[in-house]
Amino acid sequence: MALRIVVGSDDAGYEYKEALKGDLRADSRVAEVTDVGVGSDEDTDYPHVAGARPDSSPTARPTARCWSAGPGWAWPSAPTR
Repeated sequence: MALRIVVGSDDAGYEYKEALKGDLRADSRVAEVTDVGVGSDEDTDYPHVAGARPDSSPTARPTARCWSAGPGWAWPSAPTR
């Protein structure tokens, strides 16, 4: 099964999220990586990003989510409906 992973971060975790995206995209088991924010020029707190849903379609639902906040903080979470 190909993995579909959603990543997101607040502004403090941006660089870590970008590094994580690169690693995930290089992994042959990962079919898709969706970034729900933030961008390099945004100042957004984590709760706003954690509530983002890239697509509510059951066929496009992610297999996993990974969040980063602050330097070096990251944690996985189960996909939500």
